Amino acid sequence: MDRVLFLDDNIFRCLAATKTFVGAELFVTHTAQGAINVLSTGSFGFVTLDHDLNGEWWVDSSRSDCGMEVVRWIAANNPTIGIVNVHSWNNEAADRMVSALSGAGYKAERRLFGDNGFVGEGT
Repeated sequence: MDRVLFLDDNIFRCLAATKTFVGAELFVTHTAQGAINVLSTGSFGFVTLDHDLNGEWWVDSSRSDCGMEVVRWIAANNPTIGIVNVHSWNNEAADRMVSALSGAGYKAERRLFGDNGFVGEGT
């Protein structure tokens, strides 16, 4: 898991990511376009995505400024990624993201990420 991409607009979760992924080459971005730009730079062992960005909640998945846009880009461009995690608290959107990633042939999972790291893992 040497290269990790973390997409989230919440500063506290981004800070938690720096403590969670110690030893990895961590790329933290706050926008869908930023994540796409980073993914364009090469392969990643682990990518973890939020859905709702820009400080908004329950964002429509058809918008280009949400995590689903990154999923659409991944499906269309087929970058090398070991595991894609969706850590969004928006259940419906997160399920759609995991389903689309799995359908595109990626190992996709869903683990929530909070201000202290992955939820339910004692972090």
